Amino acid sequence: MRNDQDVRDIIGMRHRGATALAWAIVATFAVLSWYARADLDPAWPQVIGIVGLLLGAMVLVRAPGDPLPWRWTLVVAAGGPVAALSVFPFLPADYAFALTTWPIGAGAVLTSYLAVRGRAITTWASVALTGAVVVWWAVTRGHGALDGVLRCLPSATVTLTATFFALTLRPVARWTFVMRARTRERRAAEAAAETAREVRGRQRDFLDREARPMLERLATGVPLTAAERLECRIVEARLRDSVRAPGLLSPRIADAADRARRRGVDVVLLDDGGLRDLATPVADAIRDRIADAVDSLPVGSVTARAVPPGRALAATVLLRAPDGATTRIELPVSA
Repeated sequence: MRNDQDVRDIIGMRHRGATALAWAIVATFAVLSWYARADLDPAWPQVIGIVGLLLGAMVLVRAPGDPLPWRWTLVVAAGGPVAALSVFPFLPADYAFALTTWPIGAGAVLTSYLAVRGRAITTWASVALTGAVVVWWAVTRGHGALDGVLRCLPSATVTLTATFFALTLRPVARWTFVMRARTRERRAAEAAAETAREVRGRQRDFLDREARPMLERLATGVPLTAAERLECRIVEARLRDSVRAPGLLSPRIADAADRARRRGVDVVLLDDGGLRDLATPVADAIRDRIADAVDSLPVGSVTARAVPPGRALAATVLLRAPDGATTRIELPVSA
């Protein structure tokens, strides 16, 4: 699975409740370690085991990626063996508190979820290391290796169940993510088709409103007056703007361009998408400044361009007077 397809989404490990549960589990084992202190000499190494358990639990809940990245996998896998090493070397053959062997259960909790996070082989390597520590303790204290194995068997059974669960869950999760991706693609295609229909509708309305009356006038065959020829040029320029600069066509810019063309100014509008990702108030302010610049030129030519996205500037306006003098106005994205 890709990093954006995390099995935590399937089993709810991203929720605050999962973090709270992780803290509760660690707190439970911390309480057990507190009661176990009377059986250990010294007892303080248990703190290292609790810290290792806490780190592993937090990594399981919060670390992204699927399977779990190796650097985090090693942190989780080390939790059980580190906890075992913090207790069993200091545990005598006979002890009073039955749950002094809490690292066995703590390691099982970590390895069970590690299997679900996609690291089944490492899970069993961790179980084996924890078991090795317990068996070593059992042998050195005179209980025998079988006693150590039997102490680990219940927790190993829990991890085995979790492994089978992971082998069932992960293919389902993979298929779920595939279906989600297909759903997103279908919705994106539907949204694009709807947008295209809206654009075609607006273009049709625009042509109906702007071009149709003039085309009907041309169809009469009666020669055009000077005013009508100017109107034809204005309509043609509006159609060109709608194709080349849809992102600049605010009502103010359209009106300013019409006025400028009627007084003989050559107006060119170009849109490379510089306003597309800006906040609406910012984009509107930039369009207003472009309209003011177009209105400010009595004669000559003006080229207004929305630059490509991702640049410091959102748009530029180049004003050329008949005598060749030019003025360049730069409009930053913060305008």
